[in-house]
Amino acid sequence: CPEDSSFPSGHTTAAFAGVSSIILVMPRRLFPLYIVPVLVGASRLALGVHTLMDVAAGAFLGLAISLIVARLSGQPKAL
Repeated sequence: CPEDSSFPSGHTTAAFAGVSSIILVMPRRLFPLYIVPVLVGASRLALGVHTLMDVAAGAFLGLAISLIVARLSGQPKAL
């Protein structure tokens, strides 16, 4: 494992962006899929390769990216 953590967690960012994108284009009943990126973030913490701030920033960034892309693409379900 690396000696220092990177900011933000790229794995968490990708996981949240992917799941958020899926949920934005599919029915809302898929909301439980968010357990996957939460577990990705938890694994990064458990392995000691990221801090809580790294994972939280990655989650926020992933959500923001998916919402911005949905908004720019004219996705009607986007906020």
